Amino acid sequence: AILSFVDRYSNLDLLRNRGERTPLQHLWLQIFTNEKLCQFSYDAIAMGRSEDIHPGGQQYREDFHCQFPFFWLIKEAIDSNWDNAKAVAGGHEQQVHKQLCELLEDDPVAVVLREVDISHWEELYQLYLQDFLRSVHRVPHHMIKEEYEIIGRALHTIVTGPDLTSTRPSLLSQLVAVHVAYQHSKKEIMGFGQITSHLPGILTQLGTGIEQYSNEHMELQLYAVKVALEHLTLPLDKDVRKHIPSRLIKIQLCQNAIDSILTLSQDNEMVEQIRCAWHSVKVIQLFVEHLVMKYEDLVKYARRIMLYMKKNSDFTKASTIDNVQKTLRVMDGELEKKREYKPVMQEIREHCKSFFMEVVSSLCFGQPKPPEPALIHELLTLVFTDKDKTKDFSYSDKIKTDRVPVIRSFLLQLLLEHNTDDVKRYLDDYISKSRHIIKDDQNLCLLCIQCLEDAIYKQYSHFSLQERIPHAQELLLEGVEALRTHPNPSLEDNINLAYLEGVAKLRFAKFVVGELLHCQLEGKGKGHYTHEAQLFLQAAKGCCEDQVINVEDAGPGIFLVKQIVRQYGMTFLMNLISDRAMEWVVPDHLRRSEEEQQQTSDPFVIYNPIYGNIRTQLTDAVYGMEVEELQKTLAKLTAKEAVPYMLALYEVVTLSNVHVDEVKMVKDEAKAEIDKFTKKRGFLNRQLMWAAQSLIQNTHCENLEPMLPTPRQNPQNRILADVIVHATIVFNSKSALQILQPFVKMLSSPGDLKRAYLPTMPDDSLPEVRRAMGGRFYECPRGHPYFVSECGRPVQAYTCPICGSGIGGVNHALNTTNRDARTNDATQTGYSLGGPGQRVALPTPERE
Repeated sequence: AILSFVDRYSNLDLLRNRGERTPLQHLWLQIFTNEKLCQFSYDAIAMGRSEDIHPGGQQYREDFHCQFPFFWLIKEAIDSNWDNAKAVAGGHEQQVHKQLCELLEDDPVAVVLREVDISHWEELYQLYLQDFLRSVHRVPHHMIKEEYEIIGRALHTIVTGPDLTSTRPSLLSQLVAVHVAYQHSKKEIMGFGQITSHLPGILTQLGTGIEQYSNEHMELQLYAVKVALEHLTLPLDKDVRKHIPSRLIKIQLCQNAIDSILTLSQDNEMVEQIRCAWHSVKVIQLFVEHLVMKYEDLVKYARRIMLYMKKNSDFTKASTIDNVQKTLRVMDGELEKKREYKPVMQEIREHCKSFFMEVVSSLCFGQPKPPEPALIHELLTLVFTDKDKTKDFSYSDKIKTDRVPVIRSFLLQLLLEHNTDDVKRYLDDYISKSRHIIKDDQNLCLLCIQCLEDAIYKQYSHFSLQERIPHAQELLLEGVEALRTHPNPSLEDNINLAYLEGVAKLRFAKFVVGELLHCQLEGKGKGHYTHEAQLFLQAAKGCCEDQVINVEDAGPGIFLVKQIVRQYGMTFLMNLISDRAMEWVVPDHLRRSEEEQQQTSDPFVIYNPIYGNIRTQLTDAVYGMEVEELQKTLAKLTAKEAVPYMLALYEVVTLSNVHVDEVKMVKDEAKAEIDKFTKKRGFLNRQLMWAAQSLIQNTHCENLEPMLPTPRQNPQNRILADVIVHATIVFNSKSALQILQPFVKMLSSPGDLKRAYLPTMPDDSLPEVRRAMGGRFYECPRGHPYFVSECGRPVQAYTCPICGSGIGGVNHALNTTNRDARTNDATQTGYSLGGPGQRVALPTPERE
């Protein structure tokens, strides 16, 4: 057990040197003999408590071999104090570094590291840096050494930079600085790794110029993108055009990583240059995908666009989009004159239109900064004609009236996604122009409101509910003010962007109101009952009751009700307003009386026609005392009709207890008559006879008081009671016993099904997969299965994508650590839900 601990990640190999003891070996022995660091004892080993000598923590890859003595102990000690240090110091890395060093000052790690002579600090620091990188950053390609070297140099520059230089230098300070530097640059390093995973060849080029991007700011990922773009540019010359498909695949693999890196990077001259270069690659990629892949001769127009991009590729400027339009228009005119293209001109124009729309959406508007005013004006002219008619949003200068009006135009959606003052000003002008085209079109208003609401939601999407509440209250007050200023406007008269934005703010605020009410009712945390939350709900109540902005069928009050029902369901709403303090959620004219609230629809009405007939006659009997008709009906009933009779008994007699008015409650005399007729007829078995008596006397739920029907019964409990009563009746009826036998057995004698296979339970699909695929299945050393096709014998070595272990083999010889996968069917008996301790809080279906 001791050996397995000290040789973790080949730690014992560090003692192999037989000559004079090295500083590294001296540190190894210092850590090993420190009882507070290596916490294991003879008693723990003798008692077999292996967990006492194998401390928890991160498990590294199987091929990880540490170069720093007991590396994992040092790393775990620093990581365990990270959250505390960050909470005290805030976000600045220099303060976090200082706080970590102070927290670890009396730790056994610091005591051991203080014994190391200063002359050996640099060597040990470099070893720790290498171990740290290999433990947190996985390299999935063959150029492992090169990637670790480049990232290590970049991190080293940050560690030795002014921000992490300690006034009290020590080996511990250097090791802590490695953690701080990595956490500060984690996103950048991940972005770098995403690029190199698809283009490992760029590491060679990056390695030769490593000094130029080694500074105290992590810019490694930007240089990776810069070099990668040279490998992603599409080859348009004829002799190398065959490589276009493979290059397109690489662009698709890298584009998410590149977009993420450019979005997260602070804008400066270098980032802007890289962004423009990336857009040059993107616009050619889009043109090739939309047109050249189908019509290869059009590649010359891709070259023309590429020439324009060398001069200007900033798509937030009008001149850049003008150059793209110019190329498309020239191409349209030239192809129209060629006989071979005339049959397909309409198709080509559709491809051009799709290309142009994607360029505008992803390159003009999909940037951190909005398009310049001149570009927005230029795009607006594409949608409006001089005669105030709408036309299709297209690159072509030939006017074509659009059957779909401007309210649904592609451009409006793009404009609204950018919630900036400049765009809003143009949007207001856009709406004013629309008035001359469309009269009182609610779709235009709704589209504007929804897009503005999306912009608000994106702004606060990363906030917690408690953090959103003060912002939502501010937006609610602003929305109320906007609606009171312009009550009930129309598009034809005085509607403007300010009014639409006010509606969007109110809609977002009501969304937060619904979420807050749901959390309070479901009891999700005490933090939702703060004074600030109650003030917000008071403001929401005032908004819903404001008669100026609420009309009978529209307004914030109606929207809140719809929002709650849409998000959480009608049952939640009924439970909510069962509290009188929450009745304001539903507008006055929609509220039902207390009596009406209990008159829910009959869930059994669709059972069968017999049920409806029995219920009608039972109702007439108990309220009108028309006993003779009921007697005739009961005389005809057999055991097969027992279920609908019992359900009618529950619906008419038992549920009469929900009424406040005594007139509507079934009298005791009527109950006694029903009980007598039921016993006399004898069509019920013993279990159902007992159930009928309990339903008549309203004792069917015994001590489960929430299930008993009362005037103020919770609607959710009412539904649950309906289900329980229905299930009980069906399970106890003779006609249903055969088909429901497994379920009855599951409820009454669950132990009998312990060794049974149940329908729809999860089964082992591996045997079926084997039969369908052929080949041969193997398992890595940790039991993860993989498949070898064809002859079933491996010819290449790989790594397991789950644990990183070696898999496969060469020359048809399997890796000695691998084995054949199991061939037996591992379907388990018993219940599909497993034991109670294995179940999640919210049940999920085993099969879709």
